[in-house]
Amino acid sequence: MKIRIADLEDAFMFASAGAVVDAAAYLDRETGEFRYVGEGGDEPKGVVVELAGSARYLAVPNKYDLDLGQALIFDFVADQLPEAQEEVQAIFRHRGAYPRFKDLLDERDQLDLWYDYERRRTLEVLRDWAAGEGIELVD
Repeated sequence: MKIRIADLEDAFMFASAGAVVDAAAYLDRETGEFRYVGEGGDEPKGVVVELAGSARYLAVPNKYDLDLGQALIFDFVADQLPEAQEEVQAIFRHRGAYPRFKDLLDERDQLDLWYDYERRRTLEVLRDWAAGEGIELVD
């Protein structure tokens, strides 16, 4: 099956918002189309049981499933801002860490570098996930 990387990225972003708005995305293995469930999605929440229990649908992972949360941040800091590792670790010991992390990056003029790194790594991991599921991605 072939799907567009941009479509997978959109589904991934929707699924990653699930921690906040209770959302999930599923890939229909027969049609190659995505179904979005939950707040802001096309399908009502009750459909999750039907989709999750069917071999026809593949749950699109979120950033936590693919270890693209704090682990990615700490990898970035180790690579790009090693002198800030302790400060970033301290930031993530408290609630609201991500906005404070972005403030730190903005102060150091590294915010664009972070966004580029995050997107590049996300696409790499999504490509690996898709390959493991037998999905061919096209640009």
